[in-house]
Amino acid sequence: EIIKKVEPDVIVVMGTSLIKDDIVNIPKLGILNMHTGVSPYYRGGMTNFWPFIYDDLEYCGVTIHKLDAGIDSGDIIYQGLVHILEGDTYSLINCKAIVNGTDLMIKAIKDLRLNKLKSVKQEASGKLFFNIDYNGYYAYKYITTYKHVLNNFIENNDSW
Repeated sequence: EIIKKVEPDVIVVMGTSLIKDDIVNIPKLGILNMHTGVSPYYRGGMTNFWPFIYDDLEYCGVTIHKLDAGIDSGDIIYQGLVHILEGDTYSLINCKAIVNGTDLMIKAIKDLRLNKLKSVKQEASGKLFFNIDYNGYYAYKYITTYKHVLNNFIENNDSW
């Protein structure tokens, strides 16, 4: 009811739970989401963590997309990859993604205000993670392998 009273043109979210249709339909221009991860390849939670587990660091980044009823499945507006350096950790990479995503979100809002916002439908499917997926096994695997995964990525992507 509070959101309805405000009558927003747009709502911007990050790190949110699922938002129900009765809220999704309130803003005139929609809801934009900053997803720390590269959709559709990594959707859901902790999506810059899981590339460490799957030795997939090229998918660390951020996605700005239109929010829909799915989980990080709305049309993509902007994406940015994280420049990965020696010594980076999941937390640092995620922070870099948020900084990059903030710039991209500002750009998306400006485009929306100027009626120049463009987006593309997510066609590919990827991995979807829930909070329950993270457990002691994956924490241990990350702690014991992240340096190897990171160094391997840097060695094989010297132009990155």
